[in-house]
Amino acid sequence: MGRSKNFENMTHEERCEFWAKERLQEQRERQAIIDTMQPDMIEAVKKLRHIAWDVSTDMMQSGVDHITVKQMHDLHDASESINRLFNIEED
Repeated sequence: MGRSKNFENMTHEERCEFWAKERLQEQRERQAIIDTMQPDMIEAVKKLRHIAWDVSTDMMQSGVDHITVKQMHDLHDASESINRLFNIEED
């Protein structure tokens, strides 16, 4: 009967496989939570992420002077949607 290997005694390849399995398990657990969410909640998070990415990329590449008022309004609106859908209280 084989004895389980300690992490310290694993080869590099075995450690890579171990961490790949860990990441996959964590991904499955997150997906199970996401699967319980309403579609409009998921869409709101995706929209906020997209706008935040757009604004932050523009700021890093071109500077704050190139952020448009529309981008800021879109970011604010997306944030408000998240607050409403997830019952987040304003501080």
